[in-house]
Amino acid sequence: MHAETNMKEIAVITIHGMGREDVDYYKGFEAGLQRKLGERWNRLAFGHIYYQDTLEPNETFVYEQMQKAGTPFKSFILWRLLREFLLFYFADPGSLENDKSSRDSAYHQTQAKIVAELQRVFGELGGNEKAGVIIVAHSLGCQVISSYIWDAQQEADEVASSKQTRVGFWGRESNLRPIEAGELEFLKLTSLHRLYTCGCNIPLFTAGHDYIVPFKRPNPNFKWLNYYSRNDVLGYPMNPLRGRKGLKDPQYADHPTYAELVEDHEIHAGNLLQFWNPLAHNGYLTDDHFLDPIAREIESMLP
Repeated sequence: MHAETNMKEIAVITIHGMGREDVDYYKGFEAGLQRKLGERWNRLAFGHIYYQDTLEPNETFVYEQMQKAGTPFKSFILWRLLREFLLFYFADPGSLENDKSSRDSAYHQTQAKIVAELQRVFGELGGNEKAGVIIVAHSLGCQVISSYIWDAQQEADEVASSKQTRVGFWGRESNLRPIEAGELEFLKLTSLHRLYTCGCNIPLFTAGHDYIVPFKRPNPNFKWLNYYSRNDVLGYPMNPLRGRKGLKDPQYADHPTYAELVEDHEIHAGNLLQFWNPLAHNGYLTDDHFLDPIAREIESMLP
């Protein structure tokens, strides 16, 4: 038995996907994981990153202006609903991939939200920068956290001598100066133990590139486990992902391939209304096929 303490030993942090995600998007996952872990739940710090409030107010404004314009929105009601769906879903990735260097960009603001939640969790861990971290990412959140780790790994001197870029929160030295060394390492996710992705659509962001390269392994014990359903048209296996030119560019010589970094798992995701069709995309976070391996890993970290 472990004496009850406010000090947490490891962290589990979620990040959501695209579309009109509710601020409580993580509740089903949290409840399922808590049920499986029992008393161990009290020994972990649980975090949840929410960035939709950066995007949706702007998307709502644009949509309302389009409605006022009239003509395109007087079509058959199903096409109007489809237009609305496409705007609120696909404006998310488009907005996050635009103007990454500006402090006012959605990209920078979203990374700032990641930093803020990591800092909160760091406090729950008693400032232990070596505490193991598990991140659970869904859909667009997989691209968001992958980009965050990539940017955090780009050192200023390496960027100056290569074609690599350091943008977002990590692109401004002024953001980093007040942060002590131990906390900075934690914010860089150097203690990331597992990355669980589901409904991952990173290929949608990278397929047009000559070189498709993942971030470097944060530490020797790190594993990336990717879960997908063959019926989820927005979720992809990651192991086969590579660019047409491979890794021929010398600047990527110390990066792994996705085949070396990611372990794919195909599952049936979702309930009876979801698992057999594209709605499987929204079924991962409460599905035992996804929850069980995460729970087992946590149990191994908290014996």
